[in-house]
Amino acid sequence: MFLNKIKRINDSHITTIFKGNFISKFVLVIGGLLLAKYYGAPEYGVFSIYISITSIISVLLSFSQEHVIILEGNEAEVSNNFTSSSIISIIAMLFCFLLVFIPLGIPKTIIILGIFSGYLSVYTNNSKFLLARKKKFKIVSVL
Repeated sequence: MFLNKIKRINDSHITTIFKGNFISKFVLVIGGLLLAKYYGAPEYGVFSIYISITSIISVLLSFSQEHVIILEGNEAEVSNNFTSSSIISIIAMLFCFLLVFIPLGIPKTIIILGIFSGYLSVYTNNSKFLLARKKKFKIVSVL
C-alpha cells in the first residue's frame, strides 16, 4: 500500500515541481548568505528594503488573480483571464509608481526597482499557474 502511494505521487508530477522549488529555495538561501557576507550591514540593509518592497508590491499587484486562472473551465476563459490579470497588474503597477513622490527616506531607484520587480514576480506567478493549468509541469519547475 505504501509503495503504491509513493508510485502515485511520483506519477502525479508533484515530485517534478517539488524538485524545482527545492532547488530554487536552496539557491535563494545560499545566495542570501553570500550576499550578506560580501556586502556588509549597510548595503545588505538596502538590499533587504528592496526585497521587502518587492514582496509587498507583489501582494498588492496580484489581487489573488492566479487562483482564477487555474479554476476557470475552458482554455479560452483561462487565456482571457491571464491577459486581463496582466493588464490589471500593469495598471496597478502604474498607480504604485506614485509612491516615488512620497518622501519615505528610501532612494527612489530602490522604490522603482522594487515596484517593477514586484510586477515581474506577479507575472511569473501567474505564468506558473497558467502552465500548471496546461499541464506543462517541467516548465513550471524551472520558473
